[in-house]
Amino acid sequence: MKTIIIDIDDTVADSTNYLMKYAIEFDKKYANGEGIIDPSKDLTRCFNWTKDVLKLFLEKVFDKYLDEIPPIKDSVETINKLKQVGHKIIFVSSRNEEQMKEPYERTLNWLKKNNFKFDKLIVKERYKGPVIEKEKADIFIDDSIGQTTYVADNYKVEVILFSKIKENYNNIKIIDNWNEIYKQIIIN
Repeated sequence: MKTIIIDIDDTVADSTNYLMKYAIEFDKKYANGEGIIDPSKDLTRCFNWTKDVLKLFLEKVFDKYLDEIPPIKDSVETINKLKQVGHKIIFVSSRNEEQMKEPYERTLNWLKKNNFKFDKLIVKERYKGPVIEKEKADIFIDDSIGQTTYVADNYKVEVILFSKIKENYNNIKIIDNWNEIYKQIIIN
């Protein structure tokens, strides 16, 4: 069976979609109120915020609503099926103390509350390549173009970009739903 490394935010947790309404309110109240500057970026980069404003957002909004973020459609069922047939599931996230209090405990509780079945959770890993190497991963799933292209270029692992983008990237499968990810993994 395969070892599968999976990112959390915007891969299994619908973070950006859920938190966007709070980010827009925050932008009006605490930032420059320009609204979304670049909708193609993730939640923390689509506004024109300084580092100090971003830090305030993480403290006032992200940390406050983190536990309420819903899972992405079909992610729980798909991952649990993969675990049930014998694959090793490792969640890896860059979540850290700058973003929230107790990142490991909070993330672990969120995964358990949403009934994800998994073998291991690793947080505070901004760059996932070394974890992929250490865990001898066979498959890496992430929503970040930067993470997936770096991993595809530097590690021998099947890479799946969880995204709706239409561009092609060498050695990366781009899939936008968990049922298709399941098919891809089971077929290979």
